[in-house]
Amino acid sequence: MRGLNLIASFVIATTVLSSCMKEDVQVTPNFQDEFIGFWDVLETTGKYKPQNYTVEITAGDNIDELIIIGLNKRPDIKVRAVLNAYDLSIPSQYPDSIFFSGSGTATFSFDQINMSFVVDDGWGADSIEAVLIP
Repeated sequence: MRGLNLIASFVIATTVLSSCMKEDVQVTPNFQDEFIGFWDVLETTGKYKPQNYTVEITAGDNIDELIIIGLNKRPDIKVRAVLNAYDLSIPSQYPDSIFFSGSGTATFSFDQINMSFVVDDGWGADSIEAVLIP
């Protein structure tokens, strides 16, 4: 009987101790923070190339959403982008009746974003390649 009590005590102690041990939890990095800020833009293709201006990237409503303010040298325009790690995508949208759609990829060090997007303000679509630097 004494041996049975000893085994039962051992099982209970092991169960209690193992339930208190820390588990390895994978923390997903917050890529959104890396994109937020002011970026200098150089449009290398498009109707008005070369064109330089600054955009501000802010957080959207969700952790995977960004707002790009001033894209295509339009300071009052806010374009929504969806974030997936280093990549962003601009779903088709019409802020202030101007069409925007496109995508971009940041370098691993976040010292540059390469973007490709289309803008149509009613005078025809303009396909643009741009480089953004913080």
